[in-house]
Amino acid sequence: MKGDPDVVVIGEPLVEFSAATPLTSADTFRLSFSGDALNAAVAAAAAGAHVALVTRTGEDEFGERLIAFAEAHGVDTRWMWRGPGHSGAYAVGADPAGERA
Repeated sequence: MKGDPDVVVIGEPLVEFSAATPLTSADTFRLSFSGDALNAAVAAAAAGAHVALVTRTGEDEFGERLIAFAEAHGVDTRWMWRGPGHSGAYAVGADPAGERA
């Protein structure tokens, strides 16, 4: 593992369930990972910075996947830990024109 990070991001990563249709009619969802903190950390790592994300995920399967996602995208996960409860999640659908809502 590299030494001290160039960038430290503090915040909550989120599990995203997205549908290509409005949520009122959606029956198929795509699983991905997002949230402002995770997005910023991944972008900084992609730009070449040594970036660490400081956060807590839930003690659930999604917490494990959030940490694996961050690590796979070059984020230093030493300060990501799993704690009691569930990981944060949200659902997003598309309006009739296909825009995310």
